[in-house]
Amino acid sequence: MGKKKNKKFGAPKPHPTGLPPLNGHDSELMEQSSPAVVKDVLEQLQSAEESTRECGCGTLAALAAQPNALPILLSNNVVRILAPLVIDPSPCVQNRALGALRNITVDGGLDVCHDMVLKDVLTPLVALFKQYGTKWEPEKGKTKHTDTRLDTFMQAVHVLWNLCEASDIAVKVFNKENLIPLLLPCLQHSIYGYPLATVVAQCLHTVTESNQEAVQMCRGDEVLPLLKGLTQQTDSSSQAMLFQAALMGILMNVLGGELMNGPNVSTFVSTLGQILDVDVTPLITTYAAKKPVHNGVADSEPGPSGDDKELNITLGEDEEFTSDQEYQDIVNTLDAQRICLELATNICCSPEEEWEEVDSSESGSSDEMAGVVDMEQDSVVDNNNFDPMCASSEVHAAFVANNITAKVVKLSFLLPADLSEKVKSQKWGKKITKKLTRVRTHALLCINNLVEAMSTDALGGIGALHQLWDTLAQQIIKPDGKVATPSPEQTDPDLLEASTSAMRAVIHKLAQLNSPKFSEVSAADVHLLVRLAEGAPSGVQIHVMRIVATIALMLVKVQPQHAVVQEVGGCLMAAATHGTDLVVVAEALDALFDVFADDATDPVAQNLQLTEKLKAIMPQLKAKLQSQRKTLGENYVTVSTARTNLIRFIKYKEVKGKT
Repeated sequence: MGKKKNKKFGAPKPHPTGLPPLNGHDSELMEQSSPAVVKDVLEQLQSAEESTRECGCGTLAALAAQPNALPILLSNNVVRILAPLVIDPSPCVQNRALGALRNITVDGGLDVCHDMVLKDVLTPLVALFKQYGTKWEPEKGKTKHTDTRLDTFMQAVHVLWNLCEASDIAVKVFNKENLIPLLLPCLQHSIYGYPLATVVAQCLHTVTESNQEAVQMCRGDEVLPLLKGLTQQTDSSSQAMLFQAALMGILMNVLGGELMNGPNVSTFVSTLGQILDVDVTPLITTYAAKKPVHNGVADSEPGPSGDDKELNITLGEDEEFTSDQEYQDIVNTLDAQRICLELATNICCSPEEEWEEVDSSESGSSDEMAGVVDMEQDSVVDNNNFDPMCASSEVHAAFVANNITAKVVKLSFLLPADLSEKVKSQKWGKKITKKLTRVRTHALLCINNLVEAMSTDALGGIGALHQLWDTLAQQIIKPDGKVATPSPEQTDPDLLEASTSAMRAVIHKLAQLNSPKFSEVSAADVHLLVRLAEGAPSGVQIHVMRIVATIALMLVKVQPQHAVVQEVGGCLMAAATHGTDLVVVAEALDALFDVFADDATDPVAQNLQLTEKLKAIMPQLKAKLQSQRKTLGENYVTVSTARTNLIRFIKYKEVKGKT
């Protein structure tokens, strides 16, 4: 049965600007009386007085972060009222309006961003960009005040980035309005500064993904040399590193396989390795030591404790937060490493390998009878010591030369426990913790692809793979053999799925290598692994099922009636018979077919009453498949194939039983 492989990343949602969170009475009032507050704000936005409109935009930026207020704002059509203020005659109103829109795009999520596009927020946004044109430049020299015009353009790019990440329609508008020429000049950081150049690069990184119109423009004779030249910067600052990472993302989107198979791959991967090699732990340790905590509150806290909010000094935030270079170094480094992990992950597999071959056959009388075949040919593990290498030889050599695998594995580690607790105790720690978790998630997904794409020798040999498995398992399972109680960031579903994805890849590789360690696995070990999947997202459940099925398949080779085989069979049977998600049920069935394809496992199958229980779920599976045909989407083929194979498997076992 085929599965869709999640090989690639999309760009993450950008972070918002906004006002400091409302405290005390004001915050309580806003939560309890949000309809009245929203009504007042909407009236302010439509006021003839410039100062009133500006105040309304500022309040709206804070309101967007209030869980109860945002739905009310949206139901009162706030986007249609706010969007025209992007081209308000007052520069201050423009700036505040864009800050509010930026908060809404993030706090509202992808669905709200898409709805904002449908409500034509892009028309005034595009008009603003065209007002700037291609010849504008920021204020020269150092000034005592903020360059509002520069900051407004930056906020507009952030909003555009968020919208294009969420909506294909926004990308089409981006292409139609030919916005790339308006953004490209801002990549010149020597003129526009790194903050604006970086957000423009990040926006273009998103927009050039799978966008042939944008790609063709970036391949132009003037643009491509500019992009290549900017990546060769020598500035060692964290902001320059983030800028460079985003530019590399653009180049990879624009050049694709041409970049990975040409002479430039060595330089490209070397730069990736340099960014991945930066150790952020000393930076965090130093910064945490300078921010002592008293009664749970850090002195001179830089910014809000809201969900991953970045601030902008034009909106009245704590200037210490935005001007704290040590803090920004941490943030920039983590963001740059996340981008580079995405690139390393995507390099490992070519686009044509994104899908495995899928059997789309439907069940029928002829299929059922034809299904009496040698089920032993369907095993998911090829144990002929075949060591596939998916990456091109150039990429493989560059990854080995730059020790990419070791650097990625290091980024998957947790912070030391004492430092982690110190960070969490800080107000600024919530944002850093979230960014660390995101980096770990991408590192684990990168490990998955590296293990699949690289040769065993390039991964350090079978001993290194054993150690990697132990490291991954220890992050989830305590030394005393119990499932570790997860910390708040470890309950992140993406992180848990990434962890189990990496574990699945490693154990599959070990199975290909016929590792002798499989004989040491106990039924208790399997039980602990299965507990990881309890109540977890479907992706986690599927990874865990495949992990335990691989263990069982290896044991079947040497001891078909091993206690672990029975334990795995019982767990998979439970998932197949009691699962509510049809895709999980289908994968559980697929794993069962693999484990019990060998006739030598028949005694275990009889103990589990496998055939009888499978026959009992057939009507239920058929009914669910028919009722959920439309909602299953692309997963319909997966579930339908499982049902077809279920019929084949039962007939196969029944025929074998009669002979």
